Amino acid sequence: MPTTPSINPELQTLSGYAAAVQLFAEYDPMPPLDKGSVAKASPEISGLLLHMHEPFRQMVRDMAKSV
Repeated sequence: MPTTPSINPELQTLSGYAAAVQLFAEYDPMPPLDKGSVAKASPEISGLLLHMHEPFRQMVRDMAKSV
């Protein structure tokens, strides 16, 4: 089972959160933070995105087991 990476405290800022949301949306036309693709986001931002969505990911895993 994959583990959720620990989050660097510096990324638990509004800017770090915004960068992770931008990556999630893959917002990339002329973004204010320019982190809208995995190629442009740092591993820390990608890890923050995984951490933010772990409850949802777990819910999907649990649902898949019950099917």
